[in-house]
Amino acid sequence: DAQKTLFDAAEKVSAPAGEALPTPTPWYPANPAIAARRVIPVLAGGSVFVATEAGALAAKENGQLLWQYTVPNIADTMPGAQMGFHRPAVLCDPAGKPQVVVVRQIVGGTRFGCLRAFRADDGKLLWSTETASSLGSWSLVSAPVLAGGTVLAIGIDDTTRPAPVAVFAFETMTGRYLWQAPLGGFITLEEGHDPLVGVALVDDD
Repeated sequence: DAQKTLFDAAEKVSAPAGEALPTPTPWYPANPAIAARRVIPVLAGGSVFVATEAGALAAKENGQLLWQYTVPNIADTMPGAQMGFHRPAVLCDPAGKPQVVVVRQIVGGTRFGCLRAFRADDGKLLWSTETASSLGSWSLVSAPVLAGGTVLAIGIDDTTRPAPVAVFAFETMTGRYLWQAPLGGFITLEEGHDPLVGVALVDDD
C-alpha cells in the first residue's frame, strides 16, 4: 500500500542533510517535470507526517502508523490534482510537541483544492476550508505555510480566464478566514484544465 511504499523507499536511499536524493523514489523523483508530484514528509516531535491530495498519515520514526485520513469521494478527481508539492505544515508548542497538521488536499468529488487541519496526536479533523463562503470560487493550490498562528496558501479563481492569483490567510487553530491579497499576476489555464496545476504566470501590467 501507499504507506509501505513510502517507508520502503525511504529506507533504500540516503543522502547528507540538505542534498538531493541520489536516486529517484516513488515519492520524490530525481529529475521531475515542472508539475511532477513531490511528496515531502515532515519530521516533528518524533513523528513523521505525510500528505497527498488524497490523504494524510502520521507515523512514529520507526514507521508505526499513528493515524491515517482518506479524502472521501476521491474517484472523480482530475489527474492534475496529484501533481505539485505535497508538504504538510506542522504547528508545534514551545516544547516542540506537534499540535496541528495542516495539509492541502482536494475537495472530494471535485477538482478544487482546500486546506484541512488535523489534531497531530490522533488525526481528528479540526477544520476545513472546503465549505468556507469566504473562498467562493477560489481553489487553494499550494502547500500551506505557517507563520505563527496564521497559515498561508496560494489560491486561484477558476471561473475567469486568465485566472487571478492571490494569497489567503487563515487562523491555524480554528481555520477562521483572516484576509486575502492579490499577487499581481494571472495563471493561464486551458478550458477544463485542473486548477490545482498552473500552466504559466503572466504579468498583468
